Amino acid sequence: MDKKFYNLIFLTAFSISLFTKSCDTLEGINLFTKEDGVRLGRDSDQEIRNNPSEYPIYNGDPSVKLYIQQRIFDHILASAKVENKDVFPYELEIIDDPNVLNAFCVPGGYIYLYTGLVLYLDSEAALAGVVGHEIAHAERRHT
Repeated sequence: MDKKFYNLIFLTAFSISLFTKSCDTLEGINLFTKEDGVRLGRDSDQEIRNNPSEYPIYNGDPSVKLYIQQRIFDHILASAKVENKDVFPYELEIIDDPNVLNAFCVPGGYIYLYTGLVLYLDSEAALAGVVGHEIAHAERRHT
């Protein structure tokens, strides 16, 4: 292959690395305010709750959610590293689908765990890692 092709690949990779770094460190890259994110998250949460065929909210043993809330979620939110806890409502919900090994976050700190993921993980520490990861998405405003 010719030199122009390699130069193009290098330039593309270099540009992507610069963009990635700037997205990681510049908060000003977000077009929406934190308050906009809270409103969007609240609307998204309502859509999720109003769509039980796609997002069935877990209504089983209430101690499961309480355990995750008190032992993991609240402890992570107590960290000084969580800077938006006075802006974001930070809510945790469990979606009842044992076939889905996933978790997600919508703007404003609304965190969702699937029962499939909770059942799959083999330790409280692993679950704490997932919850912390989703909270980090909210904090970094990865929407």
